[in-house]
Amino acid sequence: MRLLDTKTYIFTEFIGGKVPEYAILSHTWDGGEVTLQDLGAGNAELFEGFAKITGCCKQALSDGFQYVVST
Repeated sequence: MRLLDTKTYIFTEFIGGKVPEYAILSHTWDGGEVTLQDLGAGNAELFEGFAKITGCCKQALSDGFQYVVST
């Protein structure tokens, strides 16, 4: 399972039963959404949808989660 670190915005892959607790970002896709490639390339902040990611990570951190996943 690939989870997004709420502090670094870097994906970490967890295999088997060693998956930590995580928050879930459930949303609809619109224009300007950030892709996995955008995050990897370091240009995700150029997209309008990056606000969803930063908002989700901020909330997850305040709720005690280090990781989030998008559905």
